[in-house]
Amino acid sequence: MTRRCAAVVRLASRADTRTAPGKTPLPEAFDPGRSGRGIGEILVGFFTLASPLALRLFSAVMAAALTFLIVEDNDENRFLLVRTLARKYPGAQCIECSDSEAAVAAVAQQSIATAIVHRAADEDGIPVIRLLRQASASLPIVMVSGMDRRTAARTAGATSFLCYDEWLLLGNAVADAMKTSGRAGPESTPPGNSGAT
Repeated sequence: MTRRCAAVVRLASRADTRTAPGKTPLPEAFDPGRSGRGIGEILVGFFTLASPLALRLFSAVMAAALTFLIVEDNDENRFLLVRTLARKYPGAQCIECSDSEAAVAAVAQQSIATAIVHRAADEDGIPVIRLLRQASASLPIVMVSGMDRRTAARTAGATSFLCYDEWLLLGNAVADAMKTSGRAGPESTPPGNSGAT
């Protein structure tokens, strides 16, 4: 691993031959005879060219900063949604709610990356989406349902819709919703993975 890291640093330091004014030269061990490369540029080079293991580690650290809200009245379905999200976003926190009042309170008190809504014990999914949209105009919301309720969900304020039959694609649907809403989180699908999450 050390040899690979040294090679990556050398490649990163050769990527730009310009010397930026005001930048501190790298220590000789990293870049003998050259200046102008900051540690941030070296880390970007490392994670750009590093092994899939390093990318997974970096993605896991970044995903740990994400918090998702799951609104589902059925315990088994809620568990399924949480486990499916954990495949794409390992280390992310999931706040699970079975009623609409707790869901709205979570949005008001937490920094939620995306809400995944099916239905609450006291409300159907469409009214829950309206309540969440009132609580946060920019919150990405993915509605999941066994029936095609795409039009009603979008009209209520959902960012996207996913049929429950396609539950393995939840991670991708959440990533797309965050990109659409301008809240893009880390891409955590390792290279070579089909992206089915």
